[in-house]
Amino acid sequence: MKKQIFSLMALLVFTSPCLGQNPKIVEFPNIYLNTNTINQRTITYKNEKSGAKDLQTIASLEDYEQGWVFIQNYKKTDSSQWINITKRMYANGEGFEIDTMQLEEIMRENNKLIDYHFHKRTNIDSTISNEAKKELKKYGKFDSSITYNFLLNEILENNLAENAMPSIQDIAYMVDNTIKYSQINSKGKISFKICSKLGVCEYKLTPKGIRFFKKIGRKNLLSLEGKDKSPFIKKYDKNIKDIETAKNFASQVSSDLLTVNFKSWEEFYSSQ
Repeated sequence: MKKQIFSLMALLVFTSPCLGQNPKIVEFPNIYLNTNTINQRTITYKNEKSGAKDLQTIASLEDYEQGWVFIQNYKKTDSSQWINITKRMYANGEGFEIDTMQLEEIMRENNKLIDYHFHKRTNIDSTISNEAKKELKKYGKFDSSITYNFLLNEILENNLAENAMPSIQDIAYMVDNTIKYSQINSKGKISFKICSKLGVCEYKLTPKGIRFFKKIGRKNLLSLEGKDKSPFIKKYDKNIKDIETAKNFASQVSSDLLTVNFKSWEEFYSSQ
C-alpha cells in the first residue's frame, strides 16, 4: 500500500516576484484559462458558487493549471471578484507560478481572501498510464486495448481522491502565503481551495498554526526537518477512490495546526 510523508523540507517552495511591466487587467464574464498571462490578467465579477462552477468545467477540459483569488467584498465593498493571479504556466502543465507582487497588493487592500486553483484530471493520467502499461506487460497483454482501458480506469478511480487533496507544494504555498498575509495585513484571513473531479478541498492554518509558523519564521523551517515536533510529518493511505474516503483522507491530514475539509460538488453548491 502506497504511503507518502508530508516533509517540512518540501515546504520551502516559494514563488518569485513579477518582473517587467505590469500586465493589463481585462474583465471577462466567465472564468477561463488565460493563455496570455504575461501580458494580461483577468477579473470576473461572480459570486463564489458561480466562479467555482467555472473552475469545475475548466478542470475537466484543460491541460494546464492556473490560480485565482476570490474576494467576497473587494476593497471592502459589496463587489465579489475573481482575480487571476497566474504569472506563467509550466510547459508540461504540471503547475504554475503566481504573480507575488499582484497577490501582495491584493492582500494589502482586502481583509479576507480565498485562494483557488484546480487539479486537472490529466495531472494523474500520465502516471496512471505508465502504471497500467507496467501491469499489462507482466501478463503480455499490452496490445489489448480493451484490457488496457479497463485497467487504466481502475487505476484512475483509485487515484481520484488523492488528486483532490493538496500536494506538498500546495501545503508549502499555503503556509508561506498565510504567514505573509498576516505580516502584510494584520486583519487578513485567508483559506485555500482546490477544485477537482470529486469536489472542493479547503485547507488552511489554524490560529495556532499561524502563531507556530510566525514564531518559527520562513527561513527557519528547515531546522524542523526530521524532528518529532514537525506538524506535517504525517503518513496517509493513498489507495482511495471515492468521496467518503476523500473525506476520511482530509481528516487524517488535519491537525491542530492545519485543517483540511473536503466536500463533494453537491455538498459545496448546497453550502453556498
